[in-house]
Amino acid sequence: MLPFVVLLLTPILLQHIRIKGIDYQKKNEFAITLFLVGLTVLVMFRHASVGTDTYSYLLSFEQVDSVKWNDLNEYYSSEVGFWYLMKTISLISSQPQFFLIVTAIMISAMIIPTYRRLCLDASLTIVLFCTMSTFVMMFSGIRQMIAVAIGFIAYELTRRKKLVAFLIVVIIAIMFHSSAFMLLFMYPLFHVKITKKWLYFVVPVMVVIFILIDHSLRLYLFYWKSTHVLTVRYHRQVHTPC
Repeated sequence: MLPFVVLLLTPILLQHIRIKGIDYQKKNEFAITLFLVGLTVLVMFRHASVGTDTYSYLLSFEQVDSVKWNDLNEYYSSEVGFWYLMKTISLISSQPQFFLIVTAIMISAMIIPTYRRLCLDASLTIVLFCTMSTFVMMFSGIRQMIAVAIGFIAYELTRRKKLVAFLIVVIIAIMFHSSAFMLLFMYPLFHVKITKKWLYFVVPVMVVIFILIDHSLRLYLFYWKSTHVLTVRYHRQVHTPC
C-alpha cells in the first residue's frame, strides 16, 4: 500500500512546491512524467499475484516459449499480434518477469509523450487516472493496455491527418485486442464538425452501441476463457510424459 501512496502523493506535492526559475508548465510536465515512470516501475516488478489476469499471462508466456513459430496461428487464432510479441520476447529471455518488464516499458513509451503534451493539471490527471479502469488494467490487462497504448499513437496520427498511417496503426492494435476496432471511429469523429442536431442521432446510436458492446463483450470473454482453458489442457497433455 505504501508504494501506491508515495506514487500518488509525491508528484502532486512536487507540482505545488514553488521553485525559483521553474515555471508551472515545467513542474506540471515533471510531475506527470514522474507519476507515469513510477507507475511503470511498479508494473514492471509486480508479483504474479498482482492483477486479476497476471498469472494467466505468465502461464501463457511459459507455454508460448515451447510453441514453434509455424504453430502459433494454430494454437492462438485470435489477436495473433500479442502471441507473436510473446514469442519474440521469449527468444530473448524465458523469465516471466522479463515479459512484464518489456510490456510495461512498451506501454509507457507509447502513452507518456501524449500525457506530457496534453496534461494541463498533473494533480487532477493523476487523481483521475488512479480512479479509472486504466490504472487497474496497467496491472492486469496487458493485451488491453497494449491496444490502448497503440491507440495513443493513432490519436497523434489522427491529429496530424495521417489517414493511411492511422489505419495501419489501428490494424496493429486490433491484432492485440479485437475491441480496438472502436479506434476506427476516432478519425471521423475528431475531424467532423458536430452541431446540436447531431445529438438526435448520436445519443440513440451510443445507447445501441453500448448495449451491443456489453453483449459482445460477454460472448468474447466466454470464448476467450474457453479457448484459453482448452489451450492449457492441450499443452499439459503434450508435455506430460507417458
